[in-house]
Amino acid sequence: MYLTTIVVQGVIELFQNIINITIPVSISIVMLLLFKKTCLKRIPAKWHLLLWIPVLFQLMIPIQIKIPVSSKASQTAVQIQNAAEHITHNMEQVFEQVIIEEASNTHFIHPQMIWIAGIVILLVQFIRSAWLLNVRIQEEAEECHDNRVLKYTDLHHLKPLILPHIHSAALPLTRWDLMILSKELLQLCDSELELIIKHELLHIKYHHRMISLLLQLIKMIYWYNPFVYLMYFRIHQEMEMMCDESIIEQNSEKIEQYGRLLIDMQAGFTSFQSIALSKKARNTKERLRNLMNKKYKTTFALTIVLFIMGLSVLPLLAQEKTVPKQMTASDTILSEVSDVPQKLSAEEFISMMVQPVDSYKITCQWGCYAGHNGTDVINPIERYGNVYAVYSGIIVETGYDSESGNYIIIDHQNGYQTHYHHLSEIYVTINQEVQQKETIALIGETGIATGPHLHLELTFDNTSINIDSLFGE
Repeated sequence: MYLTTIVVQGVIELFQNIINITIPVSISIVMLLLFKKTCLKRIPAKWHLLLWIPVLFQLMIPIQIKIPVSSKASQTAVQIQNAAEHITHNMEQVFEQVIIEEASNTHFIHPQMIWIAGIVILLVQFIRSAWLLNVRIQEEAEECHDNRVLKYTDLHHLKPLILPHIHSAALPLTRWDLMILSKELLQLCDSELELIIKHELLHIKYHHRMISLLLQLIKMIYWYNPFVYLMYFRIHQEMEMMCDESIIEQNSEKIEQYGRLLIDMQAGFTSFQSIALSKKARNTKERLRNLMNKKYKTTFALTIVLFIMGLSVLPLLAQEKTVPKQMTASDTILSEVSDVPQKLSAEEFISMMVQPVDSYKITCQWGCYAGHNGTDVINPIERYGNVYAVYSGIIVETGYDSESGNYIIIDHQNGYQTHYHHLSEIYVTINQEVQQKETIALIGETGIATGPHLHLELTFDNTSINIDSLFGE
């Protein structure tokens, strides 16, 4: 059960981080796509690929980077937050109790389960495609003995194979020492075949297979985000344009022949399918326009790229705001009834608290897995027993969410608050004054829970505090 809890909570934390970065990443992707379609047409494709680095890094490591903002910005944030709270206040009061009651008696399909199911389906599909392709290669492929091909493949330690209706040296689903060619491709003239072989060798030189595998993994993890799919296809197109530009740089006199070759492939001159020579008309047209565009000089192009990269990074930076706390009705009541001293250390405050359940037993201490900022306890005698207020205070929030289930937050003054999660029933309401040891709820297993238990958490000014000492740990 301990290991299961760690795994479940780890998945929850990862999923929450991924959800948190979804909107910022989507904004960055849209910004880059717009810039690429408008003001970056004369920038070389290799610099276009460079622009994706911050977004890919954020997708691979889904942790927001926080930056401080000015107090003036913090005040603006407070105004926006107050406006949002005013708009949603009536809706929350209408629906809150309904949600709590339904959550107590209904088993929900958690979004984490749907997310994992999507990843599993895509992973199985990817593995199946790789297996079918490799089976086909083993059963149908023939060795290539064409000297026009061998002079390049031998130089790069590649094994050329002939397979009908397929072509790529950069397929991520096959062995990386293979170059797979179609019979139709070998019917091209020497100069055209040379251009295609060089194009495919550039994919290997620039490690495009590794990039393609990375993009496949990202697409699986973020399968629910359509903007990630747009990025996926765009990066592949830019890898093709990057190889096109390199070919023309090395063979500038063959730009017309290379352009005709792209058009012939699009028109169905050959019947093989190719990663390098896309059959989609719009992609081919874009590649042709890219070859004809006059490019900026390197210094100027790099300056523009770095500027655009800086703009695209801004949505990925989370603002760390110190929002001034406003006096609420709860604060007014607390200032009148609470006997907590004005300056009380965490150790002193914890020593004044009582146990939240009877006959408690700890199942998960503070930090028993990454991100666990509380203590999980059970009542082994009465599994769904009473939950008590550990100290006097005011109920400032009750509700339900998919992770914490039914929860209560009690404010004890001077920034101290206690949080009670996974409750089966709630007996208190917002702004209600409660006394120490008063029954406020029943133990439950709502939200993400492997069994009935209470997650108790203590915070001071929104910073979690280790509360294990309350239980003699």
